[in-house]
Amino acid sequence: LGYAYLQRGQTEAALRLLAGLSQKQPDQPLFRYHYALALIQQGDRAKAKLELEAALRGKPSSNLRERITSSLKQL
Repeated sequence: LGYAYLQRGQTEAALRLLAGLSQKQPDQPLFRYHYALALIQQGDRAKAKLELEAALRGKPSSNLRERITSSLKQL
């Protein structure tokens, strides 16, 4: 749902939901990745970078790892 909010441009709603998910399940790289995307959309590149780095430490699948790495390079 948080990613859907993000895709619809509802950044604040996405941030609230994804921040909570990232805190409750910090080892879930997909939640951290989506939270980072919301932070980028909001303009908080520094915090997004931290979330993307944490997502990489969470041992994401190879596909997700590529997307995370790509997002880090764009920062």
